[in-house]
Amino acid sequence: MRVFTLLGCLALLSSCASTLPPPNDVAIETTETPAWAWLDGCWLSEDATLIENWTLQDDGTLLGKGWSPKPGGALSELETMTIARGDSPASALFTARLPNGDQTGFESSAMVPRLMIFENAEHDYPQVITYLLEDGRLFTSISKTDGSDLMNWVYVPCNEGLEERLPSGD
Repeated sequence: MRVFTLLGCLALLSSCASTLPPPNDVAIETTETPAWAWLDGCWLSEDATLIENWTLQDDGTLLGKGWSPKPGGALSELETMTIARGDSPASALFTARLPNGDQTGFESSAMVPRLMIFENAEHDYPQVITYLLEDGRLFTSISKTDGSDLMNWVYVPCNEGLEERLPSGD
């Protein structure tokens, strides 16, 4: 009977230990493809006024850059963005950084295949950021939480070679 009790206690302890969070200095690796991997790539707005280029990293984070093409082929950087895993497996955090260093975080409020909605009601504008992939086109929007001040864009995959001509670096 003691053997069964001892085995039961060991099983209970090992199951408890597996639910403990890892120490902060332990890197967590995952092979699971994040729900936002479909955004990976170069996207050009249909009116050719905006470019978003997203790169999926080994840890599942998406790094994005936004530019506005200028006459003569130059690009003006608008923002740097990241989408990273949130506090739970079903959540993500979108962070936008402006060239002046200001940054704002938005938490996912919806994360389903080919649809992501991020919100931050405390931010002045935007408060809601939406990405939807449908029929090979990327639909994006920003608004306030009540739906006012809505702005929409439609992106298509960049033409062959455009991604290689984009500036690199941080």
